[in-house]
Amino acid sequence: MLIIVSLTSYALEQSKVRRALLSREQALSMAESGLDYYDWFLGHFPNNLTDGTGRAGPYTYTVSDPEGATLGTASISVSANTQCNVIQSIDITSKGVAGAAPQFPRTLFARYMQKSVAWYSYVLNSAVEAGSDLAITGPYFDNAGIRMDATNLSDVDSAVS
Repeated sequence: MLIIVSLTSYALEQSKVRRALLSREQALSMAESGLDYYDWFLGHFPNNLTDGTGRAGPYTYTVSDPEGATLGTASISVSANTQCNVIQSIDITSKGVAGAAPQFPRTLFARYMQKSVAWYSYVLNSAVEAGSDLAITGPYFDNAGIRMDATNLSDVDSAVS
């Protein structure tokens, strides 16, 4: 009888641990969804740090699955890092809570910023032709037109179409 009670108790404790781990992973997914949402929001409204409300955060969102069931919530706090009154980067803290187990919240932090000039292998300010004898391995940007006949293993961007 003692062995059966011990094994049953062990099995029940393992089940609780597995449910707690699942809840922590679900909360992590909720926090990631909050970061993904605000990444999308900043892509469409890059200077709006109030989530379109005009009020300071945190902003809480319900996360649903494709069938409409509520999975949990994400609470997002946003702050800007400025230098000379220009936003240099945006810090986002997202706290995810699984709907099934709110006692296991997870928090993620992310810093979003524009690409710096140092990210590019070439940055030019006049029209350029890259001949077929060149091999470019890094991101390439030009403020004017680009004629690209070269072999390129990365992105080529221009300020003009």
